[in-house]
Amino acid sequence: MVNVAIIGCGKLGKAHATSFPNVPGVRLVALCDPFEEAAVRLRDTVAPEARITADPADVFADDSIEAVWITTPNDSHRDLALQAIAAGKHVLLEKPMARTIAECEEIVTAARTSSSVVMAGYKLRLFPLVEKVRALIPEPISVQVQVLDGRWPDNNWVNDPANGGGNIAAQGCHGTDLARFLAGRDPRSVYGVGGRFYSDRVPTNVSAVYRFDDDVAATAVIGDADTPPATSKFFAQVIGDGCSATLSNRLTELTYHRAGHDPETFNGPEIPWEVENTAFLDAVRSGGPSPIDALDGWYATAMTELAVRSAASGEVMAFEAPAL
Repeated sequence: MVNVAIIGCGKLGKAHATSFPNVPGVRLVALCDPFEEAAVRLRDTVAPEARITADPADVFADDSIEAVWITTPNDSHRDLALQAIAAGKHVLLEKPMARTIAECEEIVTAARTSSSVVMAGYKLRLFPLVEKVRALIPEPISVQVQVLDGRWPDNNWVNDPANGGGNIAAQGCHGTDLARFLAGRDPRSVYGVGGRFYSDRVPTNVSAVYRFDDDVAATAVIGDADTPPATSKFFAQVIGDGCSATLSNRLTELTYHRAGHDPETFNGPEIPWEVENTAFLDAVRSGGPSPIDALDGWYATAMTELAVRSAASGEVMAFEAPAL
């Protein structure tokens, strides 16, 4: 059994905690939230014996806790992750890994100099049909990804620039991680166009073109103007030499085509939270590499941040990954 704690008992904390009965070998022993009533409600739902605390330091000081889930608002991710790693805990850190490139780089450095398994919560790449596309077209020519949602209320905490950073930073990172995963390469530069179309607080929509290694191209269209019903919120397309793969209906429907052949269609699920959590705990137990590591988290945030910077400046932005 692996003893674990959840820090942040809101929507995402609840999603992870309620998956634990379907995850082998995990014991939820502590729930932490500054609003203790949220932790109490979650305890009463999923883990009657878990202890409650409002202070993350209590979790980090508990030597019986081996792994922590950080499911708090985005502005707290960097500090909590660094404290958890310093305390020797394994960490599953919900997306975005941190608000900025600089904050993500601190987490990458801390993870590399520790024995902690640090996993960024980019579950889309674990969808069965996403993995199937990666296997079908391992050498793509171009990738297109879309993350388009309905309007996020301007007073939502995620649209606070200091707290959540807006939908591009908070949710678009799912799309940029997916683009990098499907490309199978790292980005070298990006040119973005977009802006604050209906908000005075944060950028709302951006379209970006990325140049990856080997001149593989990717585009990402991210925003909250509307969700197109034909493609759905999450959509991706990968073009290879004489072949293509299209993922629609939130990445659960795949159409694969090879030149000279009839299209093939496949259906698959949106993975439940236990798939992500099991992958993390398998790495914790085995001492193996993180399935989605801190550098993956860095790239996902860097790809959104630099696209927004490019849109504001009109200049191409280059990527400089953290030094090994």
